[in-house]
Amino acid sequence: MVKLGSLKKIILITCVILIVLLVFLGGTVFYYYSHPSALKAFIEKRISKSTGISVTIKKISYSLKPIMIHAQGIQLKPGKDLKGFHLELPDFTAHISFKGPFGHKSLIIEKLKVDRLSLYISHKLDVTEIDSSPAGSSFTGRVIKKVIALFLFRDIEFQGVEIINSLITAQLRDQTIRLNRIYASLTPDHRVEISLNARIKWPHKKISIAAPHIFINTDRVISFASPEIKARLTIKNAALKSPDVSVKGMALTAGLKYNHNHRKLYFDQADFHFQGVTLNQKSKKQSTPLNVYIKTNGIFDLKDRRLKAQHFQMTIRDLLQLKGRLDAHLGTQRRVGVEILIDEIGTSRPAPENRPKATRFNNLRVFFKHDGERVTVGLNGQQVGLFESALALNLLPSGWQFSGHDSIEIKARQKDNRYWSFSTIVDFQSMNFQNPDGTCMGEKVSAHVKIDGRINLATSCINANTSIELERGEVLYDRFYLDLEKNALTTSCKAIYNIANKDLQLSGLKLGVRDIIALEAHGMIHHKAEDNRIRLCLKIPETPVKPAFKHFVLEPFHTEIPFLNDLTIGGNLSVNLELAGNRKDLQVLGRCIWNKGEFSMKGRGLFCQGIELDLPVWYHYSVTSNESRITSPKQNLSLVTNHSSFKGNPVKGKLYIRSMTIPFLPEQSLTLNLNAGPNMLSVQSPTILKVPGGSVELGPVVGKDIFSSRASIDTSLSIDAVETKPVLEKILPQPVNGTIDGYLNPIHFKSGTLKTTGVITVKAFDGEIVLSDIWTSGLFTPAPVYRLSALLTYLNLEKITMGTAFGKIEGVLEGHINDLEIAYGQPQKFELLLETVRVEGVSQKISVRAVDNIARIGGGSSPFMGLAGGFTSFFKEFSYNKIGVIASLKNDVFRINGTIKRGGKEYLVERGRFSGVNIVNQNPDNRIRFKDMVKRIQRVTSSKKGPVIK
Repeated sequence: MVKLGSLKKIILITCVILIVLLVFLGGTVFYYYSHPSALKAFIEKRISKSTGISVTIKKISYSLKPIMIHAQGIQLKPGKDLKGFHLELPDFTAHISFKGPFGHKSLIIEKLKVDRLSLYISHKLDVTEIDSSPAGSSFTGRVIKKVIALFLFRDIEFQGVEIINSLITAQLRDQTIRLNRIYASLTPDHRVEISLNARIKWPHKKISIAAPHIFINTDRVISFASPEIKARLTIKNAALKSPDVSVKGMALTAGLKYNHNHRKLYFDQADFHFQGVTLNQKSKKQSTPLNVYIKTNGIFDLKDRRLKAQHFQMTIRDLLQLKGRLDAHLGTQRRVGVEILIDEIGTSRPAPENRPKATRFNNLRVFFKHDGERVTVGLNGQQVGLFESALALNLLPSGWQFSGHDSIEIKARQKDNRYWSFSTIVDFQSMNFQNPDGTCMGEKVSAHVKIDGRINLATSCINANTSIELERGEVLYDRFYLDLEKNALTTSCKAIYNIANKDLQLSGLKLGVRDIIALEAHGMIHHKAEDNRIRLCLKIPETPVKPAFKHFVLEPFHTEIPFLNDLTIGGNLSVNLELAGNRKDLQVLGRCIWNKGEFSMKGRGLFCQGIELDLPVWYHYSVTSNESRITSPKQNLSLVTNHSSFKGNPVKGKLYIRSMTIPFLPEQSLTLNLNAGPNMLSVQSPTILKVPGGSVELGPVVGKDIFSSRASIDTSLSIDAVETKPVLEKILPQPVNGTIDGYLNPIHFKSGTLKTTGVITVKAFDGEIVLSDIWTSGLFTPAPVYRLSALLTYLNLEKITMGTAFGKIEGVLEGHINDLEIAYGQPQKFELLLETVRVEGVSQKISVRAVDNIARIGGGSSPFMGLAGGFTSFFKEFSYNKIGVIASLKNDVFRINGTIKRGGKEYLVERGRFSGVNIVNQNPDNRIRFKDMVKRIQRVTSSKKGPVIK
């Protein structure tokens, strides 16, 4: 328990101490007030000691009524251990006052004016070195602080602030920032207005941003007790220049609200406008300028350094419109992560009829991450609707229909300043699609697409590995159908693309249909507008022919081309081709090999076995020449590395068939030495073909323009003393002895039409039949048409008619058949003239049957009717003076007339002088359908009976 005397002593001592302090404080204040230079030195010393920053004040003055402080030449510089910092205040004026009760007064800054403030910061500045804690605070300093709080003020309030024509410059490593013409003021209604000019440069990267008009306006009083700042930010007429992209005009308007207690920045109705966005190309050809508009609102949390935009909309005029949400985490030490959830994307062009303007995505996420060392960007999503989006963006033709499940995952990662690695995986499951006309469709198709590689920014090169697999479902394209479960479609490729030079190098390209065919390729494609070139090596490894023929020829075309159903083909096929050139001059060089080949058409009696084909291929396209010539192209041949024989000379190949059977030809082997030139294929040596009764010689064969619709073949044919009996025994009912000679040169085939010049002479029946004007059209169609003319000379009628159902005729026949045209196995046009000629020593007699048949064929009745029929029992034949028949067929109308006219009558057969029978054409204008005439002839020739006697 403290005694009363002791308490009085303690109170007395305390009072004495307070009086001493008040006297000391009063003396100190009076001293500094009466000595401004000492106050200036005190302020410089205290700030320098507490912050480590060198402070100098050129001049300071003040007054108490009113309270005003005026300082000039204030400079703040780094101390000995600090770098890259310099602040100058040429003129500083402050009018102040105090408000409030004793012990709770506030310092009122009635007017603060700063003129020509200049601040410079360089990358050498390290703020962490500035010691903000007091360095050994003295007893005097602590006392002064407490006395100021008790007797002067505890809080500060600003009523008017004005900063005029100030400058802030920062040099941060490779970045330069200059804020010029800074004007800031606190208006009488306590609102802050700031305007300035900004310029930011990256000299090493040749990038600059200029913003000549930046405005910041608050719309409420700034309170330090409950600090919340609400402002409007406006940027006008800004511009961006860089080697890759340029923006002619940039503008920004945004409503901002900052809550200091929660440390959150809210932005509302933030509108970004980018006009004249141009991508610069090294070809000095700029892209079409684009206008980009971004509208968003959201929150930036300064504590978590997280940005969330609940509404994000970007529009690229005439190209793209995107809506979604944005979530970004800025982190610390350059750690950044950005995610965009896309809700809707489409084209900003007017949508065509029946096409959506935009497509809503499901679960599509775009992200950006920076962990301080690496940058990662990507996109992923499930059931996104990729094909529907492609339709909305006009990337696919309108009218296509798609359904099914899809997923996508794209990721790119920066390995260092030069390299980016990337990977893409796209999956489609149970996909159905169909084009408008139904020529392309798929059902329950499963596809897997994978692309990975890297991008070299220094060389502008992309290295990529690609694979596509379609392993389930069914696909129909035009006539071609694939069951992917049985015959999966796969492709893979390694590629290097040089963006600057527009060079695409392919290696290991493989495209195949499982168990059917495979294609391999490698090479280069250069596709600059003024310089486009291609060099590709294509290879089909040795592959069985039968599966490919079945899937790509037989099944698609067997209905349209019925003879394919009777066609059997076998063996192994391999192909090596090289493409080289450009759009104006292109060559394809290589070889097609067919080993152990088989080819047969049983219904047509065609069989080929043991086929060994080495077919050289030489295709040449040039816009400067309308027709191909067998000349060596002057360019691109040097690109061919796998075919040393292609050095400008014709390329040699060979066809060998061990056993060949062709209708009307006996079984035999065949060997052809092939020669290839540009768009040409030829056989230079004559070829001997065995025929029944001898052989024929096929002359050199030259095929021109063989890869175009103007393809043509030229050759010749020589026949020397081939016996007629083996040739005609399967055509005529009785053997014909004689020989066939002839020479057709040239034989020209083009567009399905075969024309010849020359004649074939058949020596038979003691005379000659000369065939000429041989012509064929539609040779490879279901209904080819054959044409020829024939001249008949001194044919022995007895040898022609003996043993036939027509009846025996003796004499010599001459005449001709002009323009005989045969289609579908029967004549459809001709002009026929047949007449007998008197030859000494040759009798002219005609049997009763022949007379009767000629009369009936001519449309008349039998001459042996009534009384005349009785003579047939006494006479088996009659003499005649002349037989003459002229007939014609045109448009299915057949006419037959006699060539003998006597006394106003027309005779088919004129009797002899003393005996015989006349056959008179009773109807000179006789017309009949040819089909009916054929039936009439068939009835006449099939009848075994003689004339009926009535």
